[in-house]
Amino acid sequence: MEDNFAQLSGHIDALITQMEPAQRKELTRRVAKALRASQAKRIRQQKSPDGMAFQKRKPQKAKREIKFIYQTGDEVRHLRSWRETKNYIVGFDRYRSGIRTFKKSKIIKTLSVDRGETSTLLDRSQGDIRRRMFTGLIKSKWLKAKGDASEASVSFQAIAGRVARVHHYGLRDKVNERGGEVDYPERKLLGITKEELELIEEMTIAHLGKNL
Repeated sequence: MEDNFAQLSGHIDALITQMEPAQRKELTRRVAKALRASQAKRIRQQKSPDGMAFQKRKPQKAKREIKFIYQTGDEVRHLRSWRETKNYIVGFDRYRSGIRTFKKSKIIKTLSVDRGETSTLLDRSQGDIRRRMFTGLIKSKWLKAKGDASEASVSFQAIAGRVARVHHYGLRDKVNERGGEVDYPERKLLGITKEELELIEEMTIAHLGKNL
């Protein structure tokens, strides 16, 4: 899921080859940074590179937010939405940006939830909750921009790369640690758009004007 200069038109690629390695590296870093911002903005808008909206997540009936001190490390956990089984609570941990499972017997104490902590990324409709997807994945910790003398790239790192791959290609994966597997719909996360190609061309020409 990396995008690089191989997707550029031939005449732009020819212009880039005229630069010294140091000049190309400077350009690719600037381009990678611009692409990262553009890709993150589009994902935040829930759109694929072709402009189509992501297939929406199925609405889930969510319980009131819950906050508690958990036995492991006496850590405070805050679940924005959750469900329960006989022995476990499963929910989205806002502090760790992911689905977590907790054993009820290890919850030491429940805490009150400050309404100011409530996420602004929830769309409420007829009692259902639809959460804007991938807001955690596009954080700078996971979505990285890199540039060297040969290419500019934007890619998901570490565990975020595995999660992104499942959604990008519409693969089968577990819902959570104790859940069954489901087929996720394809939601293209990374990809060069026409507007981004034009942006890269403009940045390249401007860079050439300064250095050649």
